Amino acid sequence: GFYTTQELLKSPSHQFQVDIFEKSAVPFGLVRYGVAPDHPEVKNCITTFEEIAARPNVRFLGNVAVGYDIKVEELLDRYHVVVLAYGAGSDNKLGIPGEEAAGCYGSS
Repeated sequence: GFYTTQELLKSPSHQFQVDIFEKSAVPFGLVRYGVAPDHPEVKNCITTFEEIAARPNVRFLGNVAVGYDIKVEELLDRYHVVVLAYGAGSDNKLGIPGEEAAGCYGSS
């Protein structure tokens, strides 16, 4: 959601409202929880996302599961454009050697 919004905000006209629905109660998903928080690129990314979230035409709506709390059909009725951008809710096994080794974790 935030990556898509970042690209939309590059438009010369910001005459639009962006609502970001997130299943989690807090923003930034894998960027915040899936990567070492002291990594410089992660800090830069979070700073950029915080700047995006602070814009008057961007609204973060956390703790809302699309498909459960609000149906896609409802979004299509209420918005001019709907972008579904989401991560994996669970890991998929790759079937490769070492995948079950100690210290190997999926991203979900």
